Amino acid sequence: MKKIFILCVLVLSVAIITGCAKEEDIFGSYDFENKTQDSLDDIKETISDYKTKMLDIADLQEREAITDQTTFTRDELPEIDENNINDNNARLIFYRTAMDLENIVFFLDSCESFEENSFCTLTGIYQNITIKVKKENDQLYIEEYINNNHLQGTQMIYQVRANIIYLNFIEDNIYIQKVRDINYSSLDDSTQSVSYESYYESGDYISLGVEKKGSNAYYYYVENAKKEVFHTFTNNDNQDIYISIYDPEKSFDSSIVLNGELDVIQSGINYKNPLSNFSYYSNPLINHPITLRWDLLEIQGWTTVEIDNIDQNKVFIDGVEVLQDYDKSFFVGDSYQIRYDFDEIEEPLTQSILDLSQEGLLFNAISLEKLNQDKMFLEDNYMSILENFNFSLDAQNNYTKINEMIPFSSDESIVNEMFETLIENE
Repeated sequence: MKKIFILCVLVLSVAIITGCAKEEDIFGSYDFENKTQDSLDDIKETISDYKTKMLDIADLQEREAITDQTTFTRDELPEIDENNINDNNARLIFYRTAMDLENIVFFLDSCESFEENSFCTLTGIYQNITIKVKKENDQLYIEEYINNNHLQGTQMIYQVRANIIYLNFIEDNIYIQKVRDINYSSLDDSTQSVSYESYYESGDYISLGVEKKGSNAYYYYVENAKKEVFHTFTNNDNQDIYISIYDPEKSFDSSIVLNGELDVIQSGINYKNPLSNFSYYSNPLINHPITLRWDLLEIQGWTTVEIDNIDQNKVFIDGVEVLQDYDKSFFVGDSYQIRYDFDEIEEPLTQSILDLSQEGLLFNAISLEKLNQDKMFLEDNYMSILENFNFSLDAQNNYTKINEMIPFSSDESIVNEMFETLIENE
């Protein structure tokens, strides 16, 4: 039943971003009919309303220091501010979009003559900008192209970037669709990467992207109601496929990388509150293939901690420093993370390494037996998980599916024209 539910959620999300009629009735569509001709002031007012609400949601103001204190016992150490780390996807997409809107208003103010749904071109010394906006009630569609060039060594690199944004208010919540299309060209080569984000406030989040003239594609999906997360990345050159899944019922997310022969070449486990904040990563292709991360607040036995900076944090037991060979990243009220890298070939993971008893401490939230058991979840189930989200072990097929999910694209004729302008003005 759970598999059927997850598949239904995905079908709904894909319907949203590909514009099925029923979902368009709810969320609107970027190709809405432009029935009215709004003035620039009307459009700027709508943009300002969106920007204000987005910045309120993002709430990324600088936080005042919690304390000037640097030495703490366990009872004195401020708890982590969970509100500061939750909903990062929402905060980032709203903040980035608000900054895009700020730039767009600046460009629109520079147009000598503005007409809704018609391109205005601004010519500068270092770049040209072509932009148009259309509006109908709360629906807003913006299409923007920016070109520039720069020297990379002795070679001139030309770039044309397209930013396309669709916004709508649905029951006083913001619905966002964004495409960013970046084209690079030189005498020797050319590349194109396209990314897409879709977010409905209080709803689901989708992020995906492709290198259209390359070989990579990624898909990231959050089902908001149950906080389920699925992420996959595919590389057609070497046929590597990355898979990551978070199921709240298991209190951990797990990830693996499969090569073309379906060997697991990387794996990871991230446990979640309330169980633990412990993480395990394995990558046999690097010098220290095993990385463990603990939360200091889950470790027992230490008496004081000195928080100075990222390189000089210290942990003590009755005045004796411990964990000297560990990386310690402590930020008061934000995170208290201890990391240890080692070579599994020389020193296999044991219970005493995991529970820190060899350091005179105790971490008992996760046992070695549970870790080894949980590590096998994705290795045993990756095929069914991929199928639930309509993907497969065929990297090219996954690339094609992700590419087809992007609902709108830049105008190729405008991109080519802006490239020609760059070359002519060199």
